[in-house]
Amino acid sequence: MGDESNLASNRITTDVYLDKVVRALGDRVDQYSLLQVESRESMLRFANNEATTVNYGHTAAVQVYITKGKKKALGVISELSNDVIISTYIEQLIEAMRLSKRADVSTLPGGRHRFHVLKDLDAGISNGDMFSMAKQGMDACLEVGSERAAGSVMMEDTRFSILTSSGTRATEERSSAMLSIRAIKNRGSGAAVSISTHLNGLDPVTAGKTAAINAKKSQDPVKVEPGIYDVLLAPSVSASLIQLFGSAASAFSVEAGLSFLAGKLGKHTASELFNLVDYGQIKGGIGSRAFDDEGSPTEITSIVKDGILTHYLHNSTTAEKANTVSTGNAGIIDPSPWNLVAEGGSEPVDHIIGSIKKGILLTNNWYTRFQNYRTGEFSTLARDAAFIIFNGEIAQSIHGSRLSDDLPRLFESIKSISKERAWIKWWGEVTIPVLAPYLLIKGSRITTPT
Repeated sequence: MGDESNLASNRITTDVYLDKVVRALGDRVDQYSLLQVESRESMLRFANNEATTVNYGHTAAVQVYITKGKKKALGVISELSNDVIISTYIEQLIEAMRLSKRADVSTLPGGRHRFHVLKDLDAGISNGDMFSMAKQGMDACLEVGSERAAGSVMMEDTRFSILTSSGTRATEERSSAMLSIRAIKNRGSGAAVSISTHLNGLDPVTAGKTAAINAKKSQDPVKVEPGIYDVLLAPSVSASLIQLFGSAASAFSVEAGLSFLAGKLGKHTASELFNLVDYGQIKGGIGSRAFDDEGSPTEITSIVKDGILTHYLHNSTTAEKANTVSTGNAGIIDPSPWNLVAEGGSEPVDHIIGSIKKGILLTNNWYTRFQNYRTGEFSTLARDAAFIIFNGEIAQSIHGSRLSDDLPRLFESIKSISKERAWIKWWGEVTIPVLAPYLLIKGSRITTPT
């Protein structure tokens, strides 16, 4: 914590900590992968149409992964200013490895890797004008007729550096900006987000207007009759479920019995309309990385093609167990997506709404919980504006609704996918960036909690 001038002076310009860790390890391990992550972040929160809190943060840490034979250990050193602390921590980590059980495999990627870093950087973004962005969003809300606006603006620049025992060494820098805004008018509310890798890509005005329009439309909500409806998921909602699908493609989750995609490789797992790809690097993707935590190059990995599950996501350990190769998605323990991109459809969302005889539109959600990870049974609460659609028209706002379904059935029941897509990420439900369209789902269960 501190002011911006102090943060700038604290900027690490070399990867000296990686070399210090290597010296502390000596020749007592067979393999290692060291990932240094340094981040500068600024955040502004606003509520009731004014800024309330401003924070500036600067963090640096080294993730240490070591192997000896088939024994492994993983830890993070966050106190890097003292060589004695680094040495003491490494001693403890090596002792933990000695006491650990033998693993099935111990592979880390061999060879020295070279990386292509997609240039998508806004240097110094963490010093951007958060107040201006927040004000633009709040003014847009008020202009449309909202009474109050609340939310947050976050700007971050991060430096990733990798050093492995096979001789791989590389550094990359990434930037991100995120705005989340909520508009309130009487009993109605609406929410929207805007994210970008560049400050000039952030669009607080459109986000503010979208939130305010939905707040205005959602006046005098009623409770909906529980039952089976066709449900139109706006990008904020579809992104939260697409993220769950992408995460379930982790080979670790499959092996651990925590994925509804277990045993489904090469089989239909979604409507033939649905295509999902994980991009290690993509323009506008704020989760982009050139290398993963093991030092493997990240890839473009098809997860679903025409409804068929095409790949699981692997690190070197899960890949060796499955007799395949890493997809560059480490996660030392649990491989995970970088940027999930769902292919858009051919229909404008207005046409999709016009085709719905009786359905529900959800614009936002939260508190998504699984009843059973293995079968994909889940529920999620509608948040902010939600509406009944009747004979192709948005007829009435509703509140207190819950979507209860299972993910395999839901994705297999996609009837339409919109042309329109939006990048979604926010602190509540979507932690992996998703380029998400509207999804029309046939026959989902809507309940009303008592």
